[in-house]
Amino acid sequence: MMAEQPDIAQTLMAYLDGELSADEAAAFEVFLQEHPEWRDEAAQLGSVVEAADELVPRPAPPETWDNYWEEIDSRLAKPVGWILLGVGGALLASYGTVKILLLAENPWIRVGLAALLVGFFLLFLSVVRGHLTERPRDRYRRIHK
Repeated sequence: MMAEQPDIAQTLMAYLDGELSADEAAAFEVFLQEHPEWRDEAAQLGSVVEAADELVPRPAPPETWDNYWEEIDSRLAKPVGWILLGVGGALLASYGTVKILLLAENPWIRVGLAALLVGFFLLFLSVVRGHLTERPRDRYRRIHK
């Protein structure tokens, strides 16, 4: 039954956690009686499991929750919003550019559109670069007045 060492360790942990069926637990107890080294391991780990079961988590101090939603907003909502805005804008700009370039007969319209798109792209890169370089250096962003 218990041929391989990793399987024995997994079965031991399942036994200690009460995850084995009654038949499996009985067979494992027989195995433990036949193998004293695993019986000692089970006793040691059993005391660790008992100690872990007695642990009671302490509630977090109130100041932990002061900036909770601000952190969620700054780490998740804003970046995801910017990514979606950028992807959507890029898709619409690409589609519109192709349509205008295909329909525009006047070369000045094409040049103007190209200048407009390059300008938007450069401004967007500037804002992203500024955001990425400024944020890690702002040591006082969590200080409230």
